[in-house]
Amino acid sequence: MFIVKLVRWLKGYVSFTVIGAFAERFLNLVTRAGISIWNISRKDEVLTACTVAKDYKRLRTPAKKSGVRLRLNNRFGLPFRARKYRKRAGLLLGVAIFIGFIMLMSQFIWSVEVVGNVEVSRFEILKALEVEGIKVGGYKNNIDIPAAKQRLLLALDDLSWLTINLSGTTAVVEVKERTKEPKMEPVDIPCNIVAARSGQILKMEVYDGESMVKKGDVVKAGDILVSGIIEDKSGNNTIKHAGAKVIAQVQEHREYDVPLVTEVTRYTGKERTKRLLSFLNTDIPIWFCGSTEFDYRLETAKDTLSLFGIELPVIYKEERYREVISKKVPVTEEKAKGAVLLLVKKFEKDELKDAEIISRIIDVKKMNNRYLVKVDMVANVDIAKEQEILVQNLE
Repeated sequence: MFIVKLVRWLKGYVSFTVIGAFAERFLNLVTRAGISIWNISRKDEVLTACTVAKDYKRLRTPAKKSGVRLRLNNRFGLPFRARKYRKRAGLLLGVAIFIGFIMLMSQFIWSVEVVGNVEVSRFEILKALEVEGIKVGGYKNNIDIPAAKQRLLLALDDLSWLTINLSGTTAVVEVKERTKEPKMEPVDIPCNIVAARSGQILKMEVYDGESMVKKGDVVKAGDILVSGIIEDKSGNNTIKHAGAKVIAQVQEHREYDVPLVTEVTRYTGKERTKRLLSFLNTDIPIWFCGSTEFDYRLETAKDTLSLFGIELPVIYKEERYREVISKKVPVTEEKAKGAVLLLVKKFEKDELKDAEIISRIIDVKKMNNRYLVKVDMVANVDIAKEQEILVQNLE
């Protein structure tokens, strides 16, 4: 639709009025003559429409045959603008060249954003994207997005999913990293099941191998729970890949230091604004209000400029420098306990995944310039861990 409008504007077009009772016959004759008209509207015996400027004279024959009168209303488009500013040909040429340049530049990528990566480095992803032509200066029409996605997933093993969105002159690449599974020994490699933590065994499910402990036993980290070496009645040993699930009650102790005083910041309401245009990764200041000789936090808003609905490789930026002041405030015992609780929950999520937390006791002691926070936890957790049996150890 934009291309049609652009072509009409470049050719020049007019709006006109048809006056008379036989407007329908006029429209039929126009259609038969192959004359293109649009934006047709009618009220009573008055009909208005638009046509390309060079076709307006051709409308006189259908108008005469149908007994209606034509009246020219307005002229639009480049030819009429050029005629109006024909004494400023240099200016028009410069504007035309500028528009052409901007439209050409909009066919390239001038910014690449990577979203969603945590473990996989941004540099590694950008290098892989560059191979596919998704880079600053890359020509958008040369990029086969479906094929690029497949090749990128093969090149980046730690990614499970990604999508590529070309928005104007910006390529936004969203990724999702693969969830790393716990290290397991291949089933054809003999192994024992050992204790990953010290604790008291509550429940055992042995899938293969010979159990070395039983419910109620207390074990230490590293103890063999299920052996992959099985001796038969004849005294012959068979080496297997042991497998088991061993639930034990374990105790975890953690200690944290929390300062008695912490520093907080707040906004004063004073701020300065800086406006810039960013072109080809270069920022050009266009307006700045006052100095920033104070402590501040920077907030940046971006907006890609467009022309005739086409996004340009020009980004408008607005930077707000908001003044902040710092103040030291005392930390209460409750706040210290709350801060530590967040750390404990993160530990439980990372280290005691899928565990059943039985109890959590938090003890806070005030020292000279800090709180010493001790945390004792009791949890029921699977402590089974595979450990390869090295054949040379048996010889």
